[in-house]
Amino acid sequence: MEDSTSTEVPVTRMKNTLRFRWRGADPQGFPERVPFIREVLFGVLSLKASDIVCVQRNGPQRFVDVTVLADGSFTTMLEACRDKKEEGLKEYTMEQLWWADKKIITVHVFNPFLPAETVRKYLQQFVDLQPGHREMRDELGIWNGRRQFQARLRSDPLAPDGLCHPLGYFNIEGNRGYLFYPQQPPFCRLCLGRGHTADACTNMRCRNCLDKGHMAKDCTGPRRCRICGGDDHLARACPKYKPLYSDALVDSPFLEEVRSQPQGNQLFPPTKETGSAVNNTTVKQSRREFKAVSLSPQWPSDHVMLEAKITIDAPAHGPGYWKFNISLLEEKEYRELFLDQFKLCTK
Repeated sequence: MEDSTSTEVPVTRMKNTLRFRWRGADPQGFPERVPFIREVLFGVLSLKASDIVCVQRNGPQRFVDVTVLADGSFTTMLEACRDKKEEGLKEYTMEQLWWADKKIITVHVFNPFLPAETVRKYLQQFVDLQPGHREMRDELGIWNGRRQFQARLRSDPLAPDGLCHPLGYFNIEGNRGYLFYPQQPPFCRLCLGRGHTADACTNMRCRNCLDKGHMAKDCTGPRRCRICGGDDHLARACPKYKPLYSDALVDSPFLEEVRSQPQGNQLFPPTKETGSAVNNTTVKQSRREFKAVSLSPQWPSDHVMLEAKITIDAPAHGPGYWKFNISLLEEKEYRELFLDQFKLCTK
């Protein structure tokens, strides 16, 4: 497990808050709370009482924290402070305590052995990260599986707040996890959509009946084929099913449809009904049995592997792998058949 690295994560700042720190030559000139509101906020910055959430004055350290109602008002206040710096704010230094795009993202991946660098690479698809991270530990010093990263959200003109937000639920190389941070927009874990949660999701799709509006655990309808939507069969038996290459490898019922016969193949006639020397243990269902020896590719070279496929007429049963039954090989009738079919040279 990786050690915790580098930079300490700072405490969360106050939302939509700007600090006015007194820098006047006379410490006694620091105004009281109400005069500051009238002279600076109402007079210089032209703010209204309805725009302000809270004004807090710290006399010993000589600063005033002003918190406004919304992000738009906070942006307006910042612009007014820059434009009117010389008009009535010469005695103050403005310290921004809130950045809408700066977040401390807490990430929890259920696999504790997934490296932090892998998590970092995933997050960097959405945000810009500061160096280092912090592993969150309890009072016993034991890691709880969570990591914290300092991030800056990228701009997104199409988003409601103008920022690009990472997915609340994710999957990294097969490892599930989730993340959260202050003022995170609502995120649905069912449809992976933004703007709502799972309780109010209307984009749910049932994997059982394929209808929308509910999940499979709450489904009361029939189970349908995911290919054609029919309720009298499943996808495996669908007439519109397109065989895959893997179907040919495991000798599925679709083998005869997808099997090709390259030039140079040799087909052998059926054998007599004799004891089987081969147990096919990889197939758990009925299959079409045939006898063929195929060579591929047709024109082998010194840099292409020559592959031979031999299929023997034998019943399929039992778990395990292909193996020879020595006792049956010793039988004279099967031995003659085996030598005749495969032209083996024996002493």
